[in-house]
Amino acid sequence: MRAGDVRTVMWKEMRELVDTLTGGSRTQLIVLAFVGLFFGVVTPLRQGAAWLTSGTAAFSYAFIGMVLLMQPIADVFAGERERHTLETLLSTRLDDGSILIGKLLGVLAPAWVATAFIYLVAIVATNVEFGDGHLLLPPLWSAGTTLAAIVLVPGLMAAIGVNTSMRADTVRKAAQTLSLFVMALVFAPLIASRVVPHAWLTSLLSALAGHTPAQVGLLVGAGLLVLDVAIVMVALARFRRGRLALD
Repeated sequence: MRAGDVRTVMWKEMRELVDTLTGGSRTQLIVLAFVGLFFGVVTPLRQGAAWLTSGTAAFSYAFIGMVLLMQPIADVFAGERERHTLETLLSTRLDDGSILIGKLLGVLAPAWVATAFIYLVAIVATNVEFGDGHLLLPPLWSAGTTLAAIVLVPGLMAAIGVNTSMRADTVRKAAQTLSLFVMALVFAPLIASRVVPHAWLTSLLSALAGHTPAQVGLLVGAGLLVLDVAIVMVALARFRRGRLALD
């Protein structure tokens, strides 16, 4: 895997994403504008300045990243297959790892930047409305946890999505599979609260109560990072252009 080849594939993917946003279909652009307005302005103004220190921001902005990634990550290989451009890509001198990582970063980087920008807009909107001449900023642990969530949770979805898109016949099928993943992730806490024995949940909450929010965030972030890397490694092991071209 060569860094230059990864950048080549990454920029190709990002250019195609920009072309999609500015082309005939404006659905993704409308979704981005709505998400930006809702989470960047409406939600922080409704919650007040307290959201900066509540620790809930990480969940909201992780969700934004997943929404923005849904269509691009489903399209990453399945779209190439539908447009009959996959064979051209696989016939280049680029090695398998560079193609996969380049495509992965090509859809992740815009989602990361857009989500971080919406987070910044929310902080600015909160200061404009509630600052009263004082600078309001989230504590370091909250900002760090939120930024980590912006990177790692969409990263998990992208890692799963690239495995899905790699073998999906159509973008629609890949998107449907990813939708099930998002639903499972959203409802996982509710399901866990019903299935996991109450004594286990009590023990877990008691263990977490003895740690600071920063320590809990660091622990969860480390777990997500390991999971992200593991699933990307699975994708790298599965990605073989000979097999992919025949699918």
